[in-house]
Amino acid sequence: MLSRRGETLTVEWSAVTGFSLEEHGQGAENLLATFEKLRPADLANALHHLSPKRRAEVAAALDDDRLADVLEELPEDDQIEILGKLKEERAADVLEAMDPDDAADLLSELPEEDQERLLTLMQPDDAADVRRLLAYEERTAGGLMTTEPIVLRPDATVADALARVRQQDLSPALAAQVYVCRPPDETPTGKYLGTVHFQRLLRDPPFTLVSSIVDSDLPPLGPDTPLPAVTSYLAAYNMVAAPVVDESGSLLGAVTVDDVLDHLLPDDWRETEFHEEEGRGMAAERTQDRERERDRERAVPRIRLDLPRERRARLLPEYDPEAFGRLSERIARFLGTGRFLVWMTLTIVVWVLWNIFAPGPLKFDEYPFIFLTLALSLQASYAAPLILLAQNRQDDRDRVNLEQDRKQNERSIADTEYLTREIAALRMGLGEVATRDWIRSELQDLLKEMEERRDLFPSGDARGSDVPDR
Repeated sequence: MLSRRGETLTVEWSAVTGFSLEEHGQGAENLLATFEKLRPADLANALHHLSPKRRAEVAAALDDDRLADVLEELPEDDQIEILGKLKEERAADVLEAMDPDDAADLLSELPEEDQERLLTLMQPDDAADVRRLLAYEERTAGGLMTTEPIVLRPDATVADALARVRQQDLSPALAAQVYVCRPPDETPTGKYLGTVHFQRLLRDPPFTLVSSIVDSDLPPLGPDTPLPAVTSYLAAYNMVAAPVVDESGSLLGAVTVDDVLDHLLPDDWRETEFHEEEGRGMAAERTQDRERERDRERAVPRIRLDLPRERRARLLPEYDPEAFGRLSERIARFLGTGRFLVWMTLTIVVWVLWNIFAPGPLKFDEYPFIFLTLALSLQASYAAPLILLAQNRQDDRDRVNLEQDRKQNERSIADTEYLTREIAALRMGLGEVATRDWIRSELQDLLKEMEERRDLFPSGDARGSDVPDR
């Protein structure tokens, strides 16, 4: 029986319904295992394309810090949806883990009642930072800034600054520079003194004070600076972050380039077709790379340079050199004690007396005591190498201690030279200052001169009255 082929129609996948099964009782463990090594941005992209039910399950299974990082990369609609499905205590914990500026952006999209309720549940310090950001307009420096930049006091050193920069949870934009301010260290700080860039920190010695290398020529931004002016500022000075200072000169926070780009891009830039295709392409490439990697591993076993080589079987027995060294030191120390000499003397005396006065069948080493001589020779032959091994280990420890002392002396000399230079600079600065002794000597000279003039020109002398003052 012949039938005619019908018309072919191509439609979008989103226009087709009825092919998906309802998700009953399926956990998010498999998805979490798949998403474990994804970056927050990639995980947010994958989470955005899940169904609302599955998205809520994955969000509930993530820990607070991971969920906070993902929420920062999601569109606002998804942020509000996920936050609304969490318990209020959990939602407050996630907001605390988010950057203050991102938490403020998210809370600004909620009704005022929900906003106030979540702020009340947050820690007071975190809530205070978010409230302060909510007081500024969204597209201004105050609304874009983060309240957690790296702030150091003037007496901090380059080593202190580098230790703060090395913190793992800092973004690259915030770690690019540190801000030097007078106490207090938390924003809003004391008087803002300037900025020290990361490259400058790498060029100067660790003991250098950050106040001596601060860049005070760069003008800070005001909290009401509009977004176009902030963009021009970063582009003009080639900066990835900019300080925000109020009218009294206190540092309020820092605006980073990622926050500026987030507001310059279209509102739906996270949902564009390019972003979706890019995310799918990256996932497909990663899958293909993993498959090729597995195929190569199956075909030819590789030698991994980043892993220790497997230990080969040996005919001789293996031992721990460090444990053997510690044991030999204990034995060598015991051989050099009076206790060992006493016990060895008693053993030899008992040995000789027993083999002289004991009945014949009970003697085991008669005169000339060959077995005793052999035992003492064996003990002496082992004692010398054991003592030498203990001395070598002690020499190694002394060498390490000397090297540490040498480095400590070098640091002390460097610190002393720095203090010497500072004292010399202070002396040079004080050389032009009028001291109390100098003023006293000048006043004494002036008083002496006035007395000499009074003696030379008495008040009753008419001629003296005609002499003009000098």
